[in-house]
Amino acid sequence: MTMQTQPSLWRPLWISTLGSALFIAVSSRSLPPLVASHFDASGNVNGRMPNAVYVVLMLLIVIAAPLFVTILPIQSFRKSTTRINLPHRDYWLSPERQAATIFALSHYAIRFGIVLQVFLCYFHLVVVKANAGSTPSLVSDAFIAGAVAFFIIVLVWIVALLRRFQRIR
Repeated sequence: MTMQTQPSLWRPLWISTLGSALFIAVSSRSLPPLVASHFDASGNVNGRMPNAVYVVLMLLIVIAAPLFVTILPIQSFRKSTTRINLPHRDYWLSPERQAATIFALSHYAIRFGIVLQVFLCYFHLVVVKANAGSTPSLVSDAFIAGAVAFFIIVLVWIVALLRRFQRIR
């Protein structure tokens, strides 16, 4: 199974990537020429950057980070199974199950990439809202709530991944 032979596997990630890029581009239109882009723990601005630099940086982060954490592991799964660490590894990576296992791991990686993109877009939205007022200020509670939600989703993802491969069928 390669990227070329399994386009449906990748479709959600490409749709998410396109949607994320459009979201960043459209929502950034309301940002001021000098964007408050870094905040202290109290939500006060302690760093700014030009609008164009912020938008390009956010586009790069929102597109590259999820693709990196998705594509790199999937390609390494397909090249060699020696670094794959699973419960009951010998069972799941036996020749008759290896392709299905790699396909399942690829799905999990893509789901993680999409969740990361959504979190990064949420973070961008928090920054956009922080810049909406005459005096930029980050609502720390909104950022913390997003970070906690991301952490909980990642924990659920890890548990689901481990449960998927814990049982021998």
